[in-house]
Amino acid sequence: MNIDPTTGDADIQKNILHEFGHALGCVHEHQSPINEIPWRKDRVYRYYYENFGWSASDVDQNLVNRHDANVVANTSFDPESVMMYEVPAELTITGVSFSGGSRISEKDKEWIAKMYPVLV
Repeated sequence: MNIDPTTGDADIQKNILHEFGHALGCVHEHQSPINEIPWRKDRVYRYYYENFGWSASDVDQNLVNRHDANVVANTSFDPESVMMYEVPAELTITGVSFSGGSRISEKDKEWIAKMYPVLV
């Protein structure tokens, strides 16, 4: 888990929910097999290098590459998911941006409930 304690309260809450999503088996929403974000890879690589020190390989692994539909189960694309990274408009060909979820979305809740059904 990668939790940055120097961020503000809202950001640290989002970060903790995101990292615990990973602990429960959730993957990044922006890497969903059915997601087709039209990345401007040159800008994406530059942005993540300048802001986070990520290599192109880090960016591919954590942002751009989609998961194999034969390996991960998925729902319809959920841009409100807490597992969705923020994507500034300048990083996409269409200029579409995503704010990413700051709370567990309804689809997140449904998915986690399917993975961990409550036994009564």
